[in-house]
Amino acid sequence: MKNDRALFLFLAILIPFLCRANEVPRPGLAGGRFVYLDASGAEAWPETWDWAWPFTEDRAGVRRGPRWNLLDRQGKSVGDARFDWVGLFEGGLAPARQGSKWGYLNREGKWAIAPFYSDARPFCQGVAAVQVGGTPNVVSKVDQLAGLPAFYGKLAKKIDLSVPASSGGKWALINSKDQYLVPPKYEAILEASQGLVLYRQGGAWGYLNLKGEVAISAQYLKASPFCDGLAMVTLMNCRTGKIDRQGQFFEKEKLFVQELKDSRANLGNVATSSGGGGAEPSSSR
Repeated sequence: MKNDRALFLFLAILIPFLCRANEVPRPGLAGGRFVYLDASGAEAWPETWDWAWPFTEDRAGVRRGPRWNLLDRQGKSVGDARFDWVGLFEGGLAPARQGSKWGYLNREGKWAIAPFYSDARPFCQGVAAVQVGGTPNVVSKVDQLAGLPAFYGKLAKKIDLSVPASSGGKWALINSKDQYLVPPKYEAILEASQGLVLYRQGGAWGYLNLKGEVAISAQYLKASPFCDGLAMVTLMNCRTGKIDRQGQFFEKEKLFVQELKDSRANLGNVATSSGGGGAEPSSSR
């Protein structure tokens, strides 16, 4: 009994400590400067920055003055502060810029893919969109993580919300070994979603697979990433609807009717499985 009580007291002390150790500090503001806050809302470390990203894969890009570097979850610098911009980690790599060229950093703050591209997007599902031969431009990328736009929308205007991007060149698709899956030939390539990658050619949008092959040809005036197996698109005749992963088109009205039928069928299945006696679902509201 004494041993059990001692073990219980030991776990009561250890578990909260381990939970706090696993908490990821989050960026916040103090006097117009970025800090990192712990779960209680207190400053995790005394350092402040001009800009700080949330942690992804135990690393965060921070900027003090014109230079960026990486932090680990203990607030220690990883590598040197020598970059002109650092993005978010995905699959062990983060896009970064040095001078006018973009490459990808590993978690040690070293170049895994040497700076070569005129623009580089984060990796997603093992592939990344890059551009060759573009002209510097500026676009907002605060929408890379859910919840960021609302938080960073409250910041003072003096804080830089923009990152360099490019326009005018051709987009390519690469893997983590810096091998072209698609050479630089498309007008635009966006991030992957559910195994498909949006691309634009001849002013129309279509979808590539993760090997860089055309899965759905460029035929849409507008197109969105896939979600739950469907993607919202607008045809060239301005009809709007959704497509499945095979490119089959469903008009919005017909799709709504089908989703309503599916919902009612699911409700019927729930009622039957919960002891409803196998009765048919009612079609009335």
